[in-house]
Amino acid sequence: MLASLLVCSAWLSAYALSVFALCGCAEVQVPRTPLRLSERTNSVRLELDGMGDCNTPLRAELKLDPALPIVVLVHGSHSSADSFRALAAIFALRDQQTVCFRYPNRESLATSAARLRRAVSQLAQALRQPEIVVFGHSQGGLIARAALSAPELASYFPGRSPKTRVATLHADAETRPLPLGSYRLVTVSAPFGGIRAARKCGSIPYHIASLGVSLVVCRAISGAKWNEIHPRSRMVKEPHTLDPMVREHLNIVTDERDTCRRYSRDGTRCLQDDFVFSLAEQRNARLARDDRMIENSIAAGHIEVLGVGSEPAKLLRALQHNRLLGARTAPAHGPTRAVEAVRKAGWMSSARHHQRGP
Repeated sequence: MLASLLVCSAWLSAYALSVFALCGCAEVQVPRTPLRLSERTNSVRLELDGMGDCNTPLRAELKLDPALPIVVLVHGSHSSADSFRALAAIFALRDQQTVCFRYPNRESLATSAARLRRAVSQLAQALRQPEIVVFGHSQGGLIARAALSAPELASYFPGRSPKTRVATLHADAETRPLPLGSYRLVTVSAPFGGIRAARKCGSIPYHIASLGVSLVVCRAISGAKWNEIHPRSRMVKEPHTLDPMVREHLNIVTDERDTCRRYSRDGTRCLQDDFVFSLAEQRNARLARDDRMIENSIAAGHIEVLGVGSEPAKLLRALQHNRLLGARTAPAHGPTRAVEAVRKAGWMSSARHHQRGP
């Protein structure tokens, strides 16, 4: 028995380290605000649960042009909308509006997905059949796909507490098909095959052998999502089909081997690698059965792919190749806020980056 506990302790330590490797920013408190439309005819002002301006995280109100396409960005675990500021600026240069969806890191994926689906539905209804792209990175990809799956979402993750059950089932938006519109899904570095480091969180024999210690630690490390991220979870084993309104799912798989997130000052030593998920963790044969799914594989680190601190050239090529990135438009009266944001990030995307496929 002592040997079993020692083995359990060793695995739990490794699991904790792998989870904390994902850490970036602290959790955010998600505002819960109602929908409000502007009286102006050429713009719409919205206040949606969890959605806000990507460049001003504390600002809940959105001002959107119904005539322009919209990209909803969903961040990963222990991250925030800050990781999307440069990407949002690039979309803005191409007349594509962006909004960022925020959620508490320890919240159940079911609850986050239900809120995202409700917000996207309200957004579509307010803008009257818009073009909407939902873009999720890492854990955000899991949430994005669950939010755009068929109306069985309510039974996707059975509620394990009254609070979770109410959050999943209480609004009709989670159980109805998406409103009329054009929807596309983009997922990047998402662990659709389940997170290997969390595999024993889904093992009942292991929980018994550890006298329940592993179960307590899994909950303590991952929060309410502990039983939704391992390879044996229902999301992995029984994924639902996408909503009929979703036209396409572009799944960008990142080969994160031999990548580096942080170098020494002289640039000769890698202080922190940028490997988080393997190719096997990012792939799920059950999802590939959907004809709407397109997979692109690119060699890039988990954080590198978003261009945090550098240009996300590989990601931009993949988006351009799949017609998800519009043509760049020149500002009419000097540099816009989007152009300034890109300049402050220290780089500008050149035309040659958008002439080749991934």
